[in-house]
Amino acid sequence: EMALEREVRRGRGQVPPFGRSEVLAKAVTDPDKKQELMSNAEERLVSGYEGMVARQAAIPKSGLFRLSQAIDRLIELYQMPDNTEQLERYQKVRQSFELER
Repeated sequence: EMALEREVRRGRGQVPPFGRSEVLAKAVTDPDKKQELMSNAEERLVSGYEGMVARQAAIPKSGLFRLSQAIDRLIELYQMPDNTEQLERYQKVRQSFELER
């Protein structure tokens, strides 16, 4: 059972940090499930990042490092083969984020 499913069942509906790691680790180690798990991980990571961007004005300065962590996770995800376009996109986002701070 995946961490997200446990969290949703508990009513939290959020992927804890270890849950994100679990999804990524399974995608790398289980070739039969790789595409499904990568898609699942991508969907959740992008959704989390976009949600943070939408609420960026409400994030205290002390919490902005979480946004850069989300960008870093997307960069890590897109370093996999066949994701060059997305990798370049989030690397640019990361650079501009650092310039803004």
